[in-house]
Amino acid sequence: MLEGLTPKTKEALCFLMKKATDELSKEDLQVLLDALADNRWSMNGLAEALSERGFHVTRGVLQKHKNKVCACVR
Repeated sequence: MLEGLTPKTKEALCFLMKKATDELSKEDLQVLLDALADNRWSMNGLAEALSERGFHVTRGVLQKHKNKVCACVR
């Protein structure tokens, strides 16, 4: 009766990456990752540019992922 009993696994993606993998194409996901790695972008500027293109996230969500303090690295 209890064979195969295992704990639930938690998905190791933060809100940003979960949203990105759900909503963006592979190519657009790579553009997002490249933009996050590009220090010329401010997080406010990137959030605004993404919103203008229909991908709505906040500066804080972007900053958490960029600073590696999100669920992706836990």
